Amino acid sequence: MSERLLVGLALCVPIALNRLWRRPLFRPAGLMAAVWAALLLGQEIFVPDFVFSEEAAWTILLVVSCFIAGDFWAAYMVRRYDLTAPSVRPTSEPTMKAATLVCGALALAGAVWQFAAYASHVGGIGELFTAGGAVRTLWAEREISIPIYGRVMATFGHAGVVLALTAWSKIGRRWWMALPLVAVIVFSVSIMGRIGILMLAVDVFLITYYRDVAKDARTADRRLFLRFLPALFVVAAIFAGGEVLRASSDLEANVVSRTFASYAFSGPSGLTEWLKSSRIGVEPAWGAQSFDSVAAMIGAKQQLVGVYDDFAQLSVRYDDMGNIYTAVRPLVEDFGLLGACVFMAVFGVAAGFVFERTRAGSLPARALSCALGLYIVFTVITPMTVFSSWILSATIPPLVLACPPALRGSKLRTHPPT
Repeated sequence: MSERLLVGLALCVPIALNRLWRRPLFRPAGLMAAVWAALLLGQEIFVPDFVFSEEAAWTILLVVSCFIAGDFWAAYMVRRYDLTAPSVRPTSEPTMKAATLVCGALALAGAVWQFAAYASHVGGIGELFTAGGAVRTLWAEREISIPIYGRVMATFGHAGVVLALTAWSKIGRRWWMALPLVAVIVFSVSIMGRIGILMLAVDVFLITYYRDVAKDARTADRRLFLRFLPALFVVAAIFAGGEVLRASSDLEANVVSRTFASYAFSGPSGLTEWLKSSRIGVEPAWGAQSFDSVAAMIGAKQQLVGVYDDFAQLSVRYDDMGNIYTAVRPLVEDFGLLGACVFMAVFGVAAGFVFERTRAGSLPARALSCALGLYIVFTVITPMTVFSSWILSATIPPLVLACPPALRGSKLRTHPPT
């Protein structure tokens, strides 16, 4: 039995424990275990030719297990000391509306600005869509002059999305909730990038689950499973559409499938190849890799496409290459293996406490759980802290929703989301 199959099966244990202890299956520990188990088992089933080593297996198991242990400890402490009751605060729709519109307007202005700049650089909107992946290279290498405030404005999009979705989960649809969603889509199209739209899809999936957990935790898991297949179809469609746009032409099905495998399942293999390389005497980066966008902003490093510009050979039989190394590589580069384990354990504790507050009905905690859940899902690709937009989404929405009652005005009337 291969190492990745053993680790994948071992990571199913926390999900079974959640079931045994009658907890939501996909609380943070279960969600982390599920995405990593799906990654490793999927690699074993669909691309068994991808490389994987015993060292990578132990590294992944240690780092992920530390997060799971942190979440389980948080769940125990909450029940042991009865810490579940959230502080009840009145909420006003005007405050949520204003904050969402501000974030959405800033993001849309920045996205349109960049869209226009790229279109002008390549010769027009039609040429922008036929330029394919070259546009993303122009964006990452800063070959087009866009003022820093234009780039900063675009980073507010994801914060606006989390605010809009959290408001939707409480009061139902409003016209102003669409603005940040449009901004994220325009920005993603302008750079021919998938990550923004994928983040948006995962956000919708997560916020509906956390809403269901707060309403009735006993039926939340069943509802999640009913949504899973449609969500999987949407993600596959986003990826395939992104590949067609990047290639500027139709692609053969087998090419798309191998490209999808190189994107979706390559993390453990990229990590395997990186672990084989010599790292003796390399100084810790102390956050420069895990917080890539912040480090680039302050001039500590140059921001790269996909965080890394070194590519690994993924397969022992084919010429598949990839530069996805999961969240494990940046954490180990920044803090060493022990530091990465400590980081994930602390993160697990924090995510566990926030989830318990979400489960108890706290709206600020629901917004923060959405951001933390997104980080968990994308650990199989990269740490979300490399994106400044994610950092804003983990701070602005909870702060807005937790502002003092005196700043909120009238009490919110709640309606079921439709």
